[in-house]
Amino acid sequence: KKRIVSFKIKWFYVVITIIILACIPRAIELVCGNYVFGFDQGKHWLGAKALVVDHKIPLIGDEVGGARGFFQGPGWIYSLSIFYFLFQGNPYGGIVLMFLSGITTVVLALWLFRKAFGTLTSGCIGLLLAISPILIESSRLTWPPHMIPPLAIISLYAVWKMITGVYMYMPVLFFVVACMEHFEIATAGTMAITLLVYIIPFGIMRKIPLKIVLLSVFAWCIPFLPLVVFDIRHQFLNVKGIIETFGGDRQIQTSLTLLVANHRMIFSTNIFHAFQRIFSPYYIIIGLLIIGAFQFIDRTVSQTKRQFVFFLYLFPLILFGVILFYKNDLWQWWIYEL
Repeated sequence: KKRIVSFKIKWFYVVITIIILACIPRAIELVCGNYVFGFDQGKHWLGAKALVVDHKIPLIGDEVGGARGFFQGPGWIYSLSIFYFLFQGNPYGGIVLMFLSGITTVVLALWLFRKAFGTLTSGCIGLLLAISPILIESSRLTWPPHMIPPLAIISLYAVWKMITGVYMYMPVLFFVVACMEHFEIATAGTMAITLLVYIIPFGIMRKIPLKIVLLSVFAWCIPFLPLVVFDIRHQFLNVKGIIETFGGDRQIQTSLTLLVANHRMIFSTNIFHAFQRIFSPYYIIIGLLIIGAFQFIDRTVSQTKRQFVFFLYLFPLILFGVILFYKNDLWQWWIYEL
């Protein structure tokens, strides 16, 4: 009992240390108050004001898809409105929201992955997330896609539970991914397609019950209800915008070479900027490949953990293939799930 208590105390200190490491770089704007408040931040804050002060409930968020009547969900405005209310309209509340989102990402990883993989692994994951440059930056700018990381943590845990045979987490997975469309609809779309490429053969081999599949479809649809209501009231404006955006005739057609170069640049930015630049990106790739190889060679590693590691290594490859169908330049925050 003494050993268990001692271990829990040590783990508590480890968690506190990691959280402090996460807080220090993320709290710069929080402490000095010198945060970015440009056109987009002002537009979003006015949306929160319309909800809190004018009592106008929005059904849509930002316009996307090249100004063709294609909108994201209003969840970002709902999130901001809470902090508009708490801070009485002071836009400082927006940067508080981003700070809390960043810390929540680390805390969720420590909590959920400790359940999945144990103390040592979850501690390493939490530490890497705490000092990740791209996640630190996302916690210091009020911007809707920066709400994606904590949702990505939950979705990864749901994938793990599904691989272990707890199929009821499959509806949870698709609900959380669909919620991403309230912050960046490109992320929700690309992640959903990538997951389907993996889950469909997985589900066939595992014989996942039809009930779970139908619940997953229903869970995926729930976050889209505001957009559906908006479309019904506005002659299906979103549907028309999606058709125009991805119909092919209005996409900017670029050469395959330039397309792959743009996508590869965005991918490398997202992946390598997730790590501190202590080592060259080539060493990071080599290190990741070696770690992955040991996971498959080591016979003490469980089959379920190998399957999850296989999913993690396969995910970027599938995602890259999926977005190649988009014949235009990417933006970095479209694939924040990486």
